[in-house]
Amino acid sequence: MSEVDTGSVVNDGGASTAATIAAGSSSGSIDWRAALDEGLRSDPTLADIKDLNGLAKSYVHAQRMIGKDKLVIPGEGADPTEWDSFYEKLGRPQDGKYNLDPKGIIPEDMPFQPEAIDHFKKVFHEAGLSQKQAETVFKNYMQFAGEQHTAMMQTGQQQREQWVNDVKKEFGCHLQLHFPNEVFQMLLLELRHQ
Repeated sequence: MSEVDTGSVVNDGGASTAATIAAGSSSGSIDWRAALDEGLRSDPTLADIKDLNGLAKSYVHAQRMIGKDKLVIPGEGADPTEWDSFYEKLGRPQDGKYNLDPKGIIPEDMPFQPEAIDHFKKVFHEAGLSQKQAETVFKNYMQFAGEQHTAMMQTGQQQREQWVNDVKKEFGCHLQLHFPNEVFQMLLLELRHQ
């Protein structure tokens, strides 16, 4: 009778398999994925991992990221305190204390109501804007308003000049005969500025 070696199965918690895979992974002869369950073996998140060392690096990196501060966007139906916390983590100043100044942005001759800044601050705070975001929106709006003001002033000046020229053509040197004294004085003032 001959003896047949049936081999023996030793359950060491996978240590020998891991050691075999680790030894083979450095030489490239053994696929480390072979020791994984079928569901894990075909998972697309493992596609770029070439060897067991890469898998370990990826795992360590993931564990370090778990400890980092997370920013979770409040879901639908979140209460205002959740949104406040979220916005403050994004950099929104507490109590709406934004630093906004229109000086140097708008033309000096453009009227500006200082209470408008308080309105902007309130809106920016409600929207959850950071100081940088609020400055960007404020500056761009003020530049646009300043450009509109300058264009309007130039158009108004051109219209006044055209009107004075039309009146000169129509009435010549007999202006005072056709207009009440206060209108005539205004016309003279305009004519002197030309």
